[in-house]
Amino acid sequence: MKILYKDNKKKNIKLIIFDVDGTLVDDDQKLSSRTIKVIQSLQRKNVLVSLATGKIFPSVRQVVEDLGIRAPLILSNGAILQQPNGEIIFNSLLKLEILQTILDCYQDYDADLALFTPASIYVKKETRNTEHIRICGEKMKEIGSWVNIKDEFPAVCKALLLNRRDGEEMAKLKELLANKLGEKIALSSGALNSIEVMSVGVSKGTELRNLAKFLNIKLENVMAFGDHVNDIGMLKIAGVSVAVDNAIDEVKKIVDVVIKSNNDSGPAEFLEEWILSN
Repeated sequence: MKILYKDNKKKNIKLIIFDVDGTLVDDDQKLSSRTIKVIQSLQRKNVLVSLATGKIFPSVRQVVEDLGIRAPLILSNGAILQQPNGEIIFNSLLKLEILQTILDCYQDYDADLALFTPASIYVKKETRNTEHIRICGEKMKEIGSWVNIKDEFPAVCKALLLNRRDGEEMAKLKELLANKLGEKIALSSGALNSIEVMSVGVSKGTELRNLAKFLNIKLENVMAFGDHVNDIGMLKIAGVSVAVDNAIDEVKKIVDVVIKSNNDSGPAEFLEEWILSN
């Protein structure tokens, strides 16, 4: 573990925000009893707690309920800001012309496509590639064809392309999408050779700025936890940034502190010592 300067303990943390997969929950997608207890204790001390995740609301509803979260949630990697009661504060949707270009491009590659709306995830059919989405607790709907995309998907906030076997193939697809769509989209690579496509400017970092402004909290009073590339933006702007031990090296290099892994309730142990013991 890196050691924080003692002066950092004097920071007045008002908001703590967690990535979910690989950070807050264990590898079986479970919250430990220790994590639940610590986060509930923090909220009783009037520290706001939120999530910043690639998932949509139905997929994190149980986590929100188990933890008693009251603050707005950053969902779909920043494309949606949503209240725990389901009310959408903000969303950034992909334009139909962008969706059509994605459809035209991906079908020439050995990849599968999933479209995320605020309420559901749609796939043409479940495959070995899309199985990862279900394993991560997401619920998918099979639609059989993308023919009626204009009528059936007016509110897509994220497109996810997957190929678990061929990273080189996905690198070529990512380059093609970048050439075709340029500055109209935000492209990022994720776990298992996945490509995320969102509206330009959308990220966890951007939405954390919006959330902090919405809550009238300074970023210096925010603590963020993460493990992967899509967490870097929010980790860089938070007053205190924390990575779990299972985080990728790129994340560990930019944070204030590295703690125990998600499977060892690292965030809970750290918060017990860093905040609740004071």
